[in-house]
Amino acid sequence: MEDCTAALQESEARSKDLQVQIEDVRRAIAAIEKEINESGATLSNIRDNIIVRRLKEKIETIDKDIASFDMEEAAKARRNYEDKYQPAKAREQKLNEVVRSLSMP
Repeated sequence: MEDCTAALQESEARSKDLQVQIEDVRRAIAAIEKEINESGATLSNIRDNIIVRRLKEKIETIDKDIASFDMEEAAKARRNYEDKYQPAKAREQKLNEVVRSLSMP
């Protein structure tokens, strides 16, 4: 009987130790899962940062291209176009009228 009581007490003590170990393992698993989830967020953040950096580089390149345009030359070309377009268009219309009048019986 004493042997059974001792064995029972030993089993209960062992059971408590195993429960403590199980709880420790559960806490460790929870900590690892938390770390995995946080690393996923970090990875997403890093990807977003890479995208933003690439976009900034593209914007800088476009800004440099825009800055390299000669605005004075563009304005001069526009004035030149405006000066020559209307007379040329009027001349074209006159020629079309002449062609039409010659082709009519």
